[in-house]
Amino acid sequence: MGRLPELVVLAGLLAVAEARATPRSAADCDAMVQAAPHALASYRCYWDLAHTGRRMEAERALEAILRREPENPGALHFLGLCRDDRGLYPEVLFRRSVAAYQQSGDVEGEGYARLSLFGYLCLAARRCDENVEQLDRVEALARGAGLRDMQALSLVYRAGAATMIDDVGAAERHLRNAESLIGPDGPAWLRGRVLERFGVLYVEAGRHTEAREKFEALATLTRNATPARHAAALGYLGTAALQLAQRHQLERADAERLLREALEAEDRSDLALHSRFSGSLVTRTQLAFLLGPTQAGLAELERVKATDELRHNRYPFVALWLLARFTYEHDRADISRALGYVNEALGRCIRPSHAWERAHGLLVRGDLLWRSGDRVKGVADVRAALDTFEQLRGRQPEAGVRAR
Repeated sequence: MGRLPELVVLAGLLAVAEARATPRSAADCDAMVQAAPHALASYRCYWDLAHTGRRMEAERALEAILRREPENPGALHFLGLCRDDRGLYPEVLFRRSVAAYQQSGDVEGEGYARLSLFGYLCLAARRCDENVEQLDRVEALARGAGLRDMQALSLVYRAGAATMIDDVGAAERHLRNAESLIGPDGPAWLRGRVLERFGVLYVEAGRHTEAREKFEALATLTRNATPARHAAALGYLGTAALQLAQRHQLERADAERLLREALEAEDRSDLALHSRFSGSLVTRTQLAFLLGPTQAGLAELERVKATDELRHNRYPFVALWLLARFTYEHDRADISRALGYVNEALGRCIRPSHAWERAHGLLVRGDLLWRSGDRVKGVADVRAALDTFEQLRGRQPEAGVRAR
């Protein structure tokens, strides 16, 4: 299974009220902070504002708070989330937020800030093993303070970490345990998070009909949530639709309609990258995949590439792989340009955690080289890719998962 960064590490997770009005400006959020300066919801308001298309206004307002109060934990936390959503690096902000919450004795704030920190370190930077103590600490805080929701959310993050190493069995167990803690009448935002993670798990396990059911339930649940939260759910639904269309279990026209509906909602709420299966960068790439090696498909991919470079996001790999393949299929004489795209993708594989992306890039390049006549180099790339895939497969702890 491939790994693409999950950058919005706490989107939709820090709601402390089941329903709230969408802010119209930073002034609405400033008023909330003035009325309740220590409440998570006051600072969450800026995050909601950022996802109405007023991202920079929200960030400037949080920066203004930090000029007055440099160690304001809520402002540090949610500025970190806003920065992370733009593909910037939030680790320092999250660590300062954790320290500030600790100093103030705010157990709940500390726990959620630690979850954001772990989400970035594991799900984006892929440094999971050495940071699992963040989850241990969150769960200890939650048990001590009777914060069942926070404990359940930590289990959802454990499921995400297990998924990163393809340990599907452990991921499912963590989610079942989280469901037990939440119960059928638990907070909608947390039930939605479990639905989301189950849906992702089912996509990766090839159980796409079940995934679609989970994502449809999530879309219904988030209909009255913030625009970004509902857009993310529609993005997931588009992912499941594409997978079903590829398997001839859904009409291509229906899949295209769902992808375009998701893309419209994601663009409207400025949700570029919610996860590896949701966000406008993902959905636009999936739409291009459905359109195939046509001018329209290539145009969508070029737009993804341009957006990624403009925003410094970390979602280049799939778009570059497809650009390489589609460029060659569209014009067989353009092999040089096609190889340039895949070499660019390989050049971005700079971390040990990029092993899967590097292997897939080698597979794409090997296929292009083989088809264009350079069979010796093509075979060498494919063999190197298969060796890496076998090594990654060997990391799966459970024999039942390895056998898939």
